[in-house]
Amino acid sequence: MSVDPPENIKIIDPGHLGYLNIEWSQPSSLNNLSNCNIRYQLRFYDTYTERWKGVQTNKLFYAAQFNLEKPIRVRMLTLLKGLCTNGTNILGKEVELVHTFEPKGLAGSRIRDFNCVYFNKEYMECKWEPGSAETANSKYYLYYWHREMQETKECPEYVPSLGHRKGCRFPRTSLLDFSEFNICVNGSSEVGDLQPAFFSLSIQNHVKPGAVSNLHMTHNDTLVHVKWDPPSGPIPEQCLEYELEITTVNHNGSRQQIIVIEETAFMLHQSRETKRNCFQVRSKVNIYCADDGFWSDWSQPRCFPETEPKIIRSTTCWSPVLLIAIIASVTVLVGTISLILWVLRKMWNNRNEQKHIFCALYQEKVQKPIHNKSFVLHYTTTATWEKANSIYQTVKFVCHFLQMTFKDNMTFPGMDGTRVSPMSDWLNSDVFIIFVVVLLLTVIAIFAVCWVLRRRRTRKTAEY
Repeated sequence: MSVDPPENIKIIDPGHLGYLNIEWSQPSSLNNLSNCNIRYQLRFYDTYTERWKGVQTNKLFYAAQFNLEKPIRVRMLTLLKGLCTNGTNILGKEVELVHTFEPKGLAGSRIRDFNCVYFNKEYMECKWEPGSAETANSKYYLYYWHREMQETKECPEYVPSLGHRKGCRFPRTSLLDFSEFNICVNGSSEVGDLQPAFFSLSIQNHVKPGAVSNLHMTHNDTLVHVKWDPPSGPIPEQCLEYELEITTVNHNGSRQQIIVIEETAFMLHQSRETKRNCFQVRSKVNIYCADDGFWSDWSQPRCFPETEPKIIRSTTCWSPVLLIAIIASVTVLVGTISLILWVLRKMWNNRNEQKHIFCALYQEKVQKPIHNKSFVLHYTTTATWEKANSIYQTVKFVCHFLQMTFKDNMTFPGMDGTRVSPMSDWLNSDVFIIFVVVLLLTVIAIFAVCWVLRRRRTRKTAEY
């Protein structure tokens, strides 16, 4: 017994952006058949999942989701069972219907990189990028539909970017979970209409929970207990799973580990060699409530101990007192060196003058009394020692400055901004070290000047 396939198979688009109706009629050869159960087997190719789906029904219509940008393929056959077949199933011949929609719009103008995120199940935002052949003054439109809507609606709130529509924001009231959420993005330009793009979403698979905000820690010598609260919002607590990132710092460096758990607490056993542990958490809708989803942003990290051990580095910000001390010390050092150079220059000039004086004295030594030579020597030596005395006064001023700086009743800012006593903590600071170095350089410079003056005086005495 042969069974004819269904007749007058039609694919009807009610304007629901890809949710199509399939209708057919009973084979005319079975109109007078009695005592038989007539059923129809329908198979269609789902281009979103790239596999065939099937259903058996005794009705003469069926609705399914299709991608309007790709060919629609439907296969049907008739099944008979009952007294007319002696209780056995008889399958009829299968027929296939392929329907293709004509492409519309400018080639290359279809949008790219379309994606949607359902933020904490409070609102959904979809964004896209223009096509490769975007024309000037293009304007995009987004339309959407789900099964509780009688007709399609336009985007409730467009997301602008540089004067163009680059996205759409949906309030929660316009969304529906566990239903085909169909979207079409098309547009127009001065050249012509833009190529439409169709999408079908299951919005429960696009949820991104809010970040975990309350992360608490308790600890003892060997255990660290971490606990957090689920992100606030309409997502049920039992629908969330968590990813805990643990960063452990010890003498050998740092080590990270990722742990996926469904609880909101975790206990870490730490060794005595551990210097520091840091934790941060993010969440995602689990497999019991959705097939997919997005991880939330990471929470703010919490560490034990809260702050890292202080390490003195050369890049540490210097305090005002340290800067003043450096400037004063450099000024004293530069002044001392300049004074030494000035004294040496004067001594060189005096040497030339003294040559002429000694020559004159030598020529007139018979006519001049001996006390004239003593007068010249006394005058030159006195001028030189006046210069040395000025150096001594400068050093005396520096010593007085250091003495005033290290008074017991003064306090100075430390590297961390706290006030410390000068004779205890501040003596170990960089300021004290700089003062000591500059003081030593100054003393060395003074000794050098004194040595030069002494050599000069000894030489003059020998000449006389």
